[in-house]
Amino acid sequence: MNFSWQHHRNRKISSLTTAYTTLLHVVLLPRTFVATAFNSLSPTNLRRLAEASSLSYLSFDRIPTSPYYPSCQLEPLLQVVDPASESGATIFLEKATPSSSTVLSSTSSARGQTIIVACRGSANPKNFGTNLKFKLVPATKLSQNPNNLPPDAAIHEGFQDASLGLWKVLCPQLINILDDKNQVTSAESKEENLEVVFTGHSLGAATALLCSVHYNSYFRRKDSDGAT
Repeated sequence: MNFSWQHHRNRKISSLTTAYTTLLHVVLLPRTFVATAFNSLSPTNLRRLAEASSLSYLSFDRIPTSPYYPSCQLEPLLQVVDPASESGATIFLEKATPSSSTVLSSTSSARGQTIIVACRGSANPKNFGTNLKFKLVPATKLSQNPNNLPPDAAIHEGFQDASLGLWKVLCPQLINILDDKNQVTSAESKEENLEVVFTGHSLGAATALLCSVHYNSYFRRKDSDGAT
């Protein structure tokens, strides 16, 4: 198990990576990200994120037929697939009820909704081809300012390419959802937090981790351009 933590000025992303699943969390506040350690999540919430990773393997219309679906308290919003790498992701909204807790309620008293981005693992020959592109190449496609990366930074070639392709189709859909929730640009208090969680299994663990880097960079650029 490996725990890594990234901090970019006023943004933080925390990730917990195992051999199978990556869970990443970002809480959206006005122009800031707040990280929460995943070792403080309850078994129930960890299971919910693992179930989201499993559900992401199913086509959108088949998700409600899964035995995981009735108990997971997740509403599928949409599904995207990168046509080049055939990597995919499903965006879920956690269905909060008076008797249920949000993913991070055990560590935060903030109220709000949780968006879960579950990246699918290997499901077809092209995905397995991505896994086999394990040559380490310069990390030049991660939407990062080159000045923020070590000069010798290297990354799995297949994962880098797949995450870039997936992010290109995921980004506009995810941003539209966040804007529709009126949280990204108009949140005024902690009571209106929008929690965003990236999770994935297998290949999806890698693309979830790297898509979170693209996600963080997207908002950093918005801030540098004067966006609120």
